[in-house]
Amino acid sequence: MFEIKYFSYLNQTRARIAPPGNRAQMLHALLMRSYQEAQTLGSLTVYHDYDQLFTCKTLELANKGNAPGISCILEDEYITRKHVSPKFGACFWLQDVIARLEILMHYGSFTHNSRGCILVGRQHVKIDSDELWDLNYSRDTLKELYKLLPEIFVLKIISRPLF
Repeated sequence: MFEIKYFSYLNQTRARIAPPGNRAQMLHALLMRSYQEAQTLGSLTVYHDYDQLFTCKTLELANKGNAPGISCILEDEYITRKHVSPKFGACFWLQDVIARLEILMHYGSFTHNSRGCILVGRQHVKIDSDELWDLNYSRDTLKELYKLLPEIFVLKIISRPLF
């Protein structure tokens, strides 16, 4: 069984999933977002304590007040679990998202591939002619994250300018 351990980082209290007795240091993830009119761009970093292990880019719907199906989710800390989706296969499921059901972190290159979920990829690029940012190497990036992250971890989402 796991328990939630709290620690202080940059004068903020953070939660981390830990085995009983804190037998091993756990990984945690930080998603820093930049809101744009038509979409939300982000940078996801996986840490072991304070050491950066992995970074990738994210893509979400625009911020429209957490409205289901048309908006990104709220900034918060989410317990996140590995999950196998019938549609996306191996992915991650964010638990207890306010006013939302089954928010996943999965593959997808375009904003229209999301209905509120978080898409991951290697870089923000412009693939098609719609002038919106897209993601490349999305499936490969998700596979790397799936290998790296434990069954349960904490994902913290905050807003920060990327550019």
